[in-house]
Amino acid sequence: MTVLAGECLLSEAGHFYRVIEAADDVISLKRVNGFTVLAFKSGSIQTLFRP
Repeated sequence: MTVLAGECLLSEAGHFYRVIEAADDVISLKRVNGFTVLAFKSGSIQTLFRP
């Protein structure tokens, strides 16, 4: 899955996250309507989120 900064992703739990930064190896997300900031290795994002 190709992820770009500014995109919104839907988590398995039904929460929306905006992509803050998308590098080759790390993707940083911020929960929409929240304050949680998360960072994941690029490979794990496909199993936890969908566009």
